[in-house]
Parts: sequence; structure tokens; C-alpha cells
Amino acid sequence: MSPSLEYMSRCILGYSQDFAEMNADFQVSIIQEKHRCRYPSKRCEFLRAIKRNGEMHRFCDAHRTKANLNQRRLEARRKREMEDVENYGRKRRSTSADSDTSMSQQNQTKRPL
Repeated sequence: MSPSLEYMSRCILGYSQDFAEMNADFQVSIIQEKHRCRYPSKRCEFLRAIKRNGEMHRFCDAHRTKANLNQRRLEARRKREMEDVENYGRKRRSTSADSDTSMSQQNQTKRPL
């Protein structure tokens, strides 16, 4: 008992209609995906923020604020670390220069005339 040609054509037609509906839904989700926030650590359902020139930012407003805050913290930490490195170098130079000066003063006072 093989399926009739009419039955097979209805199945194929139904399949292609279902596929067309799925394809349309997929295209809509892709369009929405273009406008969705691209925050990397978890999926965010908010729309991306709009720049002044009309283009889209990468993140939504909330994640842009969070990313900017994290960036300012990172910059401040790097600045502190650089200042610490510079201050450490200055302290070492000043202490070695001070010790050279104090040693020469001690040598001068210890010598009998």
C-alpha cells in the first residue's frame, strides 16, 4: 500500500508551508538580534542604545553605563600602579643619594686633622 500521489503532494506542500513560516520567524528573530544588546557575559534582551549620529552602540544603556564605570575603575587602578612604580623609583634614588651624602659627611668628620 503506497501513499497516493495526492497525499504526498499535500504532505510536501504542508512541509514547505511550515518551513516558510519557520523561515519567516527565523528572519524576524535575526532582525531583532541585530538590535539586541551584545553584552558578552549573559544574553540581554534590551535594545542597543543609539549614538548621536544615528548608529547603534554595542550595548544597551544599562550595560554601557556598567562598562564605562568598569573602564574608569581600570584606568584609575592603572594610574595608581604607575604612580606607585614612579614613586618607588624616586624613593630608591633619593635614599641612595642621601646615603652617599651622609657617608661622605661621616668620612669627613672621622678624619683627624
